[in-house]
Amino acid sequence: MKIIKEDLKHGLIALIVTNLNDLWVLYHIIEEGDLIYAKTTREFKSDRVGRPSSRRIPINIQLKVKNVYFDEEMKRLRIHGLITEAPDEFNIKGAHHTLTLTEGSKLSIIKEEWGKYHLERIKKALIEDEPIIVISLDSEECCLTIIKDYNVNIEAEIKSSISGKLSFNEREEEIKKYFSAILNALTSSLFKVNCKIVIVGPGFAKEEFIKFMKLKKSELISKVAAVKNVGSSGLAGVYEALRVGIIKDVLKKSKIAEEIGLVEEFLKMIAINENLTSFGINEVEENIIAGAVEKLLICNDKFANSTIEERKKLEKLMKIAEDKGGKVFLINGNHEGGKKLMAIGGIAAFLRYPKYKT
Repeated sequence: MKIIKEDLKHGLIALIVTNLNDLWVLYHIIEEGDLIYAKTTREFKSDRVGRPSSRRIPINIQLKVKNVYFDEEMKRLRIHGLITEAPDEFNIKGAHHTLTLTEGSKLSIIKEEWGKYHLERIKKALIEDEPIIVISLDSEECCLTIIKDYNVNIEAEIKSSISGKLSFNEREEEIKKYFSAILNALTSSLFKVNCKIVIVGPGFAKEEFIKFMKLKKSELISKVAAVKNVGSSGLAGVYEALRVGIIKDVLKKSKIAEEIGLVEEFLKMIAINENLTSFGINEVEENIIAGAVEKLLICNDKFANSTIEERKKLEKLMKIAEDKGGKVFLINGNHEGGKKLMAIGGIAAFLRYPKYKT
């Protein structure tokens, strides 16, 4: 995301969408009643003889938002509402229209009031994470992913044909085929992102793959930042690497690793010392007011699923928590950590001391 202009006195922020994650951020920021100014196309009919019956014309409009839809498959954000400003010659003020935003789109957002939640989401979106390739494998399956910002993108899922019924030579041949397929997928992924590699999994397959890589593509070994043991292979192993802090240790700064780590830390604390945890809006509110909250976790889906009054209440609680020395963390609902947080109410807190625990 790139900010072009910021005029909070008049409720305006103008920006350029630079990646898919920006669309996800805007999906949670743009709300009913907001004004969006952007370039779009609209179909106009023509009655002239010899001309097409209709054509699409590019125009700049201002839209009052009614609904927002995020289409992850098509990688676009669709904003539906009423046109409040447009060139007079088109006579379309008051008409319904749908804006489509994609990577590269330029727009201005005007709100009556920008909340702390909105500004924090934009602030985080301005900082791009370093990408990393994570390979999770055992002798039966492999999942190769690229992790960047809040996204875990699956680049390849590979199954092996290694079986205990094979002869030694047949087994060795199947291992070579399996590792070759993984190495080819890795090479293709490195063309997309030139970054560090982390290899995880149970057993010894990961170490055997490293030996194979040294033999076939020795120049890639320098990119391997860590080879770690986890309990699962496949995509489950990738998420385990995020949960236990392997990715965070390698990158130091990774939004998804930090957020999943915070939620996992909270869930562990419930098991270790439940009296130092609090979750659910009513209980957390009491602890915030009492000054007992050390770290406050709120999922962005909690805001998205709330009324305007409920959002204002959440904003107020964030401010009180910070005023009393607590730290506030907004957790993205698009990953495993966010989903787990939503399962316990979307809001949770680490406590300095037991207080108002019901």
